[in-house]
Amino acid sequence: MKLALVALALASTACALPGSAEFSKRQASKSEQASIVQLAKSDPLSAAKKVLTIKNLNDTDQDSWAKYNNLTGSTDSTQVPWAPWFTKFRPSPSVKMDDGESYSKVPSEFYMFETKHTTLSDKHGNNATQPYYINKNLKNVKRAVMIWPGYHRDSYNYINMVGNAYNIYKKKYDVDDGSIALVAPYVLNQKDKSSGAVKDDWIYYKDDNFSVGGVSHGPGNTTISAFTAMDDMIDLMAKKYPNIEKFVVLGHSLGAQTVLRYAIVNHNRHDDKTKYWIGNPGTYTYLNTDRPLSKKNCSNYDRFPAGLGSNLPTYVGSAHRSNLTKKFLARDIRLAQGLNDNGVSSDSCDTMAQGHNRLERSAYFVKHIADVNGGKLPKSFSLEYVEGVSHQNYPMFAAKDSLPYIFRD
Repeated sequence: MKLALVALALASTACALPGSAEFSKRQASKSEQASIVQLAKSDPLSAAKKVLTIKNLNDTDQDSWAKYNNLTGSTDSTQVPWAPWFTKFRPSPSVKMDDGESYSKVPSEFYMFETKHTTLSDKHGNNATQPYYINKNLKNVKRAVMIWPGYHRDSYNYINMVGNAYNIYKKKYDVDDGSIALVAPYVLNQKDKSSGAVKDDWIYYKDDNFSVGGVSHGPGNTTISAFTAMDDMIDLMAKKYPNIEKFVVLGHSLGAQTVLRYAIVNHNRHDDKTKYWIGNPGTYTYLNTDRPLSKKNCSNYDRFPAGLGSNLPTYVGSAHRSNLTKKFLARDIRLAQGLNDNGVSSDSCDTMAQGHNRLERSAYFVKHIADVNGGKLPKSFSLEYVEGVSHQNYPMFAAKDSLPYIFRD
């Protein structure tokens, strides 16, 4: 029965599964999705507006059908059907979370990846070791893909999924292996420290405050922002591989929210050659006080990370909203969104003011960027919709339009 369901999902992303008609009520048809995908390439603003016409998209009473009807099944553990023949898919290492929320150990080496270490310092001279994954056998490196993990802080999983996408890219475009560095800093927290995954001198954070540029929780009294850590990691790659022509900062889900926030406020010294790939974020950081839906009785709707009105991380310094907005609009941004990703994600009032679910929020945010930019999208902003994919990181990384953006253009 399970094999039959997977086969049905692969055969058609348009039809709801038998006996689950209620799941199709927010679904765009296969032809409608294909039309949106193509439109986004030439007229992303119109594509976003078309997404907002999907029937019942804003109906939060309907369960999400998407998790039952995706072209790669319900997980990120299978190869995408458009991969070149005989492109091997490597599942991520099996790592158990203690009580579902912390690591006692994370892998240090697997497949084509190994762990290396660098030293980070805060403004008081306190040091911390930053471990990071990187692919082996690098030579003549021209590009570095910097990867932020998602909610589970599973950097090993995210770099492995990007590595699988890289293997597709290499086969499709016959690139020089070793010329692209894949880099994923370990992002661990105080629970992982208590469980034993964090060594005494390693940097770690509190809960998920890394995603808002929060400062380290340890070791000792270090106060290093997660955004400073990314700045320093980019610097490290630039020094280690001086021929790098392009950096790509990448994330999915909570990692995508992190990338968006970083793209708005960062001090990256290599920003002129940095691109930002943002996949399926659950919430957005708005650049002004406008919101597409009601912000009534929501006093924190413009509080960072939902907006730029208050609570900005100390990392930002004295920069004002107008300066942050101007810099963001000039940056090379790619928003990638699965057309089956209509999960609510968060129902807090500041998030619901941005839309009822991830898919709707993405479309409203595209309109917001155009509004802030005088009615049209910046030339440096691009939008990618992915047909038949829900809240799944690997099919998003490996999407046909993601591959050249991440690894070539």
